[in-house]
Amino acid sequence: MAHEHIKNTSPATYLLYVSLLVLTPFIEGPVSLEYLTLVSLIAAFAFYIYIISSVSRGRLRLLISPINLLLFSFLFIILLSRFYSVNPSSTSYNMIAIGSLIIIGTLLSTFKQTDEAWIRLFRVLIILSTLFCLLGFFQYFVLYERARGPFFVSNTFAGYLLTITPLLISLFFFLKSTKDQKIFLLLIAIHYGAILASGSRGGWIGLFFGLVLLGYLVRTNSLSVDRRRIISLSIVMAIITILFFWSYEPKGKDRSKNIDRVKSVVAMSKLTNDRIDIWKNSAKLIKDRPFFGTGFWTFHAVYQVYKDNKFKKITHPFAHNDYIQFAVELGITGLLVFLGFLYFYFRDGTRIIGNKKNTLIQKGILIGVMASSAAMLTHSMFDFNLYIPAILLNFFAYAGYVISSNSDNRLYKTLNLELANSRLFNLLGKRKTYIMVTFGFFFAVLWLLNPYRALLYNEKGIQHVNKKEFRKALLQFSKAIETEPLYPGYHSNLANIFIKLTNDTGGLERDLYLAKAEEEIKQTIKLDRYNSQFYTDLASLYMTFYKDDKAHEAIKLLKKARDIAPTDSMTTFNLAKGFMETGNYKDAIVELSRYINDNNDDTKALLGLTEAYHKNGEYINALKAVDYLIEINNNNYYHFLKGNILRDMERYSDAVDEYKLALGEKGREAEVWYTIAELRVKQGNVNKAEDAFKEALKYYRDDIKTINSLGKLYLKQGRKGLALKEFRSSIALNPNQPEIEKIISYF
Repeated sequence: MAHEHIKNTSPATYLLYVSLLVLTPFIEGPVSLEYLTLVSLIAAFAFYIYIISSVSRGRLRLLISPINLLLFSFLFIILLSRFYSVNPSSTSYNMIAIGSLIIIGTLLSTFKQTDEAWIRLFRVLIILSTLFCLLGFFQYFVLYERARGPFFVSNTFAGYLLTITPLLISLFFFLKSTKDQKIFLLLIAIHYGAILASGSRGGWIGLFFGLVLLGYLVRTNSLSVDRRRIISLSIVMAIITILFFWSYEPKGKDRSKNIDRVKSVVAMSKLTNDRIDIWKNSAKLIKDRPFFGTGFWTFHAVYQVYKDNKFKKITHPFAHNDYIQFAVELGITGLLVFLGFLYFYFRDGTRIIGNKKNTLIQKGILIGVMASSAAMLTHSMFDFNLYIPAILLNFFAYAGYVISSNSDNRLYKTLNLELANSRLFNLLGKRKTYIMVTFGFFFAVLWLLNPYRALLYNEKGIQHVNKKEFRKALLQFSKAIETEPLYPGYHSNLANIFIKLTNDTGGLERDLYLAKAEEEIKQTIKLDRYNSQFYTDLASLYMTFYKDDKAHEAIKLLKKARDIAPTDSMTTFNLAKGFMETGNYKDAIVELSRYINDNNDDTKALLGLTEAYHKNGEYINALKAVDYLIEINNNNYYHFLKGNILRDMERYSDAVDEYKLALGEKGREAEVWYTIAELRVKQGNVNKAEDAFKEALKYYRDDIKTINSLGKLYLKQGRKGLALKEFRSSIALNPNQPEIEKIISYF
């Protein structure tokens, strides 16, 4: 019965797994909704086939092993983290993703160790990885960059190859056919060369430890290896190493850097570069939430609060150590469960190697699987392999192979649940059970499709926004939220639409839109409370529409944004803007100075600092700031600002000189001449003041303020006729001027 069950489920599961083998290397990571949809649907379909097959036989077979139990315990902790996650959407999406991969690996464990499907799977995996290696060589030798295959970074490519290369070496040692040996020696050369070309120092270290374990397992299991194979393998690897480090130097490529990377492997502090700092800061995060962590796949959301200032311009989505990242996201509890899984995985994988029932090839596969896993997991101490779908897929498949091997050798128990003994099964019968399972599968598919459907609604909404069709965009964003309410970005988009709609409405409808916008932004904060941008968005809403009532609340939000992202200079700049708008110039000076330390050529910030110093009465500092602006960009407007500062310092002559330098800016001539005229009045130089007022009127003849000022100047000079002429001209432009009418009637 066991063989019959496996025989009927293997082909479909095999084909589904092969489809994932082909597709997952082209997906950048588990954050991709395409990846989530693809993997989860395939896993759901495979599980559906497994259940249908079990119902058809009236028996559900479950393999009971410590590997399975701990792996599903690890998944349970991930599921549990959804309820306290600091970023529920990220945790929800990715717990479905990793759960799907675990299910796929578990279903593969139902294959018999002797099943031909395993050989076919390994064959497909090797063919694919070889093609990826060739792509990596093209990148390395033609494009002059580190080999990365279809992956988005070279280190990930190395991690992927580590799950295959030791397996190839192990099989090379135990293959009988001379032809197969030659083929595998070539494959090993290709994979080893690709790992070198990736430039991944952690990958090189991982391969070393993987090969050490391979040799140890061969020796402890008393397996004889032809020395000629060891010698030929060593010669090939040595030749490739020499060619890689010394021989080939394409245009613009200095191979001496490769030697420097090897030296840095010896000097571990150089190997880790900034990783040690990331790990130290991650330890602070673990200390704050030691038992259950921040929620699966949330490191990217919380690390910015803890990272060093020297990383202010660098984003760290990963800890570059999977074990530390598990401790951050799932706490010490989650890490210990995962380490327990690894313990039983290696214990049970190595103990079965020497079993007499295993053929030489099966022993070679087991040794290769153990060595490949060790190589990849060593590399995981420096990178993020366990967050990459293609690598996880291989790893969980290997776990399935280990379970299958132990089960076939009767080291694991098989639990048989006879469905015929179930009252519910007997009551429904097979036909109704098939229908119920199919309906359950159908609704599961709809649920799994929700994130992708919501993404499509959101993209349609963005298209409408680009066309300024805001009400249509409102409908699409609302559908996206209705379909997938956990994603904060959809709420943010909807809030922005409500704000845009206020431009075309008024009264109660406008107030309603603003209330809706506030509600949606608050929801984004609830769903991603470590995203400083959402706090800034709400503060901007308050400062724009509720400044008189909620300015103080806006400042609190901006301070919270800065606390969350203390190394993000833009949050500092936004806080400075908030202080400026609320008239808190002293604090604005502090924040702008901090921002300028990191962005010393940002003219917008320097302008703000000049204004803050000026309005805070710190004229000397204001002059220094504006002089620096003039030094880096001799702009006419900056001379105008300097003139304003000198005017308030009562240095009128110097101010006039600066204003004259500002006259080159088109469109501001009337304002500049008017300001010069006022200063001439204060200096008592009425003749020059008159000339300046007249110059201002040349650029803006209907400026009432300038006309009235010129009229008052004429009165001071005793030129009443000219004064009345100017006042009457002003009244003609604006009759509602009681003061001017009174002057005219008096004379």
